[in-house]
Formats: sequence, C-alpha cells, structure tokens
Amino acid sequence: MFLRISKIRPKAPIKLEISRSEVHKIQKQPVNKILSAHFEINRELGNNDLDTLGFAPSVDGVILPQHPFHPSASSVSPDVPIIIGSTRTEWTGLTTDGALWQLDEKGLQLQINKLLGDQSAAMIDLYRRCNPGASPSDIYFLIASDHSYNAKTMKVAERRSMLGKGPVYLYYFAWESPVQEGRLKSPHNIEWPFAFDNVKLCANLTGGGPDAMALADKVSDAWIAFARTGNPNTPKLPHWPEFNTHDRPTMIFDNVSKVVNDPLREQRIAMFRALDLTD
Repeated sequence: MFLRISKIRPKAPIKLEISRSEVHKIQKQPVNKILSAHFEINRELGNNDLDTLGFAPSVDGVILPQHPFHPSASSVSPDVPIIIGSTRTEWTGLTTDGALWQLDEKGLQLQINKLLGDQSAAMIDLYRRCNPGASPSDIYFLIASDHSYNAKTMKVAERRSMLGKGPVYLYYFAWESPVQEGRLKSPHNIEWPFAFDNVKLCANLTGGGPDAMALADKVSDAWIAFARTGNPNTPKLPHWPEFNTHDRPTMIFDNVSKVVNDPLREQRIAMFRALDLTD
C-alpha cells in the first residue's frame, strides 16, 4: 500500500487538472470527480481488483512522519503488545470475479503472471509442490493471498518484533468455512466472528455449526485474555509464544489449533523475494 500510494500521489493532481502548487484545491472538487480519478489511476497502474482498493493515509513527513512498518517498524508506542495475523485464503473473500474459481492451468499461469511476471512459473511450481492435490484455482488463491496479505503480515510481525519491546503474537487462520459448498475456504475477515464469539450471528460466513462454535470459544478467550493482560494465552489453546525472527512461532487456528514454527517457510522466502521484502 505504501509503495502504491507513492505512485498515486503525483498522478492525482494531473487527473483532476490541478497544479501541484495548488493541490489544496482537491478539497473543493466534487466527490464523483475524485472517485473517477482514483479508479482511472488504479487502472493505469494495472493488475488490481478495484473492489479491494480504497483511500488510505499517506506519509507526508509531518502529520504522519513514517509508515508504521516500512522500511522498518515505527518507534511510536513500541511497548504496546500486538496480535497480528491473516487467513489462509484471504483473496477468496476479496474478489467478485467468479471465473477465478474455474481456472485451468493456462488460466492459472495467466493470473499469476499478472502478479509476478517472470517469477510466476517458479512460484506456481513451488506452491503446487507444497500443496499436493490442489486445483489451479486453489493454487491461484493461495499465491494471491500470500502475495497480497500473508507475506506482508509476516514481515510486519518480523519488523515489529525486531524493536525488542512489546510482545508480538502471530496467527494464521486456516479454518475453512462450509458455506457456499466450501468455496471460500478461509476468506478475508473470517477470523473476526471467532474473535468476538458471534459465529451464529455471522452464519452466512461461518456456517454457525458446532465446529465454528467450538473454535470461537477458544479464539474469543484468547482475545479476551490479550485485552486484559497483553498476553493471549489461555488453557483452551496450546501455549502461544511471542513471535521472534529465529523460530517464527505462529498459532494456526483450526479445529485442532497448534503452534508451528515458520509454517510457510518455503513460500514465505519465495514471496519475500518476489515482493522485495528480504531486508
């Protein structure tokens, strides 16, 4: 997002026919004109699902002096404990393109080439080897999810923990929803009905069944413990260690939750390299 904003910023005044010296005049532009410019610029930047793009704060060096996690974690409030995580197939909950669930091998290669260019073939081979039996659409959603969310989430946990101050707890939500015949798997935001113990109210996303209820009881207790103490550990889950860059312990939430060190190691390393997140 930070890099994308840095590309959008100089284009917006041009699209709105405003000189950069009079950029304050954007505040007087009609909303529909601003939105039109926003979507036009994002289309020009290419290869993005416009359903997921929106406005966001940008670093100006004054009001927002530094990005919270790029190129390193901000020193603001370093002692505050954090929980951070993502879901296994974030992208199934972020696209409205039904064709992505019907990909063949050629379609998979086309879609991943949009994301990764000349690195796409090697990445597809890696994900296929790490996920035997996965369909082309399964592979697409795993790669797209790691590309857009999971790898970056892991990097945020890494950079924050390197401050050596407040504890960081990393999770990976792998529980799969049964709704829509299981097509969504572990979509974006699936963890929140569990964290707030309202899976019944969100049955259209979770199914609201006994497995969801049982997991919600455990996850919500962890969130309550964290809110009270800054530590999410409870007797209902395995011990959840603080994240560190050596072992990279990660709580994997599922019907049987467990802590695994660096659970996506090969994919993480490859995606860090593809996203230029090796530092």
